[in-house]
Amino acid sequence: MDGQLITLLVGGILLTAFFFLYKSNTKTADRIAGPKRRVSYECVVTPAHQADEELSQHFPELSDHPSHDGIELIRLGVFNWGELELEVDHIQEPITVRFAQSTEILSITPGETFKTELDMPEPPQAAGNVLTFPAFAIASRGTIIFNVMVRGAGEPASVTGLIEGCGEIRRLG
Repeated sequence: MDGQLITLLVGGILLTAFFFLYKSNTKTADRIAGPKRRVSYECVVTPAHQADEELSQHFPELSDHPSHDGIELIRLGVFNWGELELEVDHIQEPITVRFAQSTEILSITPGETFKTELDMPEPPQAAGNVLTFPAFAIASRGTIIFNVMVRGAGEPASVTGLIEGCGEIRRLG
């Protein structure tokens, strides 16, 4: 009786170990087969009247506006978390940020870059509540942060774009 119990316990342990190893290998295979280029975005929105001095330094054009009522400051980051560099010709549809219909884009300027260089052939284009970026490269694991100032709701309604080998741009998190 004791031998059968031990055999059942050992068999159960081996079966459990096999299951966990199988799941681990499946996740690794999915990661290997997954896209080598992963572009994401994230943004932090702060009303101008709540901005501290450090944040305000990223928006020197804020001083051109006597009233900060309704102005929101956005730090918009574009990240290439993939193993491959994002080249200009990989961008099939440009990165486009749409804000609420009542929002007006006041300014857009490049901010910091991390592990990459920013070389834009032309500046981003703002038309009413839509911001469109020209195609630009980002090194693997690179980040580019843009400073966007709007009057109205600063949280993007949508961020779209299509990257070859990556698909749609998704928000971090």
